[in-house]
Amino acid sequence: MPLWRENFQFYVILLFTCVVHFVYTEKYYPILLWHSAGETCCDTESRTYVNFITKEMGNDVHVRSVKIGNTTEEDFTNSLVMHPFQQIEMVCNKLKKSEAYKNGYNGIGLSQGALFLRGLAETCPYPPMRNLISLGGPHQGVYQYPRCSQHIGETQCNLLKLKINFLAYHRVFQRSVSPLTYWHDDINEFRYKRGSSFLAIINNENFYNPEYVKNLQSLKRLVLVKYMKDISVIPNESTQFGFRDGYGRVIRMEDTELYKKDRIGLKRMKEAGKLMMLDAPMEHLDLNEKWFRQNLMSILKEV
Repeated sequence: MPLWRENFQFYVILLFTCVVHFVYTEKYYPILLWHSAGETCCDTESRTYVNFITKEMGNDVHVRSVKIGNTTEEDFTNSLVMHPFQQIEMVCNKLKKSEAYKNGYNGIGLSQGALFLRGLAETCPYPPMRNLISLGGPHQGVYQYPRCSQHIGETQCNLLKLKINFLAYHRVFQRSVSPLTYWHDDINEFRYKRGSSFLAIINNENFYNPEYVKNLQSLKRLVLVKYMKDISVIPNESTQFGFRDGYGRVIRMEDTELYKKDRIGLKRMKEAGKLMMLDAPMEHLDLNEKWFRQNLMSILKEV
């Protein structure tokens, strides 16, 4: 066989292989993972989920973890001190420039990352988020330090809560401590709504922004996972838009003003079958591969 023909066949095969590989790697929608507070894009928490998803879906999927900043050190710090809206803007700008995400993507949020991912869905409609999987996200906020009772006991915890309540809504702390932007005073609702610089805004509790509702409604599915043994998000009912009042009484999502007045469209989403609420029999953010596979993997594999 002439050399030119042999080379020609080689390049045709190579081109065909590349095309097949390209189609193969684009089989599923890409996934954006947003880590929790005090974690990074590339530590054990993020790698555990990324590695598991890659193992289950193979090279068919493009999956990346959010990095806020140029280094993992910056990412760690920014998750604790950078205002959520600033973080969301950075992620939105990166997504707009990404070829991989331009046709849509699935979002997976871990704890704080789930709340910020919802903020992204409400404020950044392009590229479109298809499904939002919230793993232990505090969508109604928190009113206690994570694992507080286990660390310092109930009495000291209550004192700490009073101190945080006193300081949480000061402008300095709202600008410089990310978790305080979703601190939800369970005793003084007015103070929370007046002082919250993030949660009360994306929940449309002060001023109604129809764009937030419209953008959230565009999701194919909003999946709210509550960890039944969660002692990090307090109250853990917050992970499914519920709460507890100052007397410790559970308020289900359906009984909240947020739902009854449909401030962000949750009622409409539930009626349309877009709202999934799952109870996971694990501790906060524990990855039970069997449970994840049975309950969530089919969503990520939708094409």
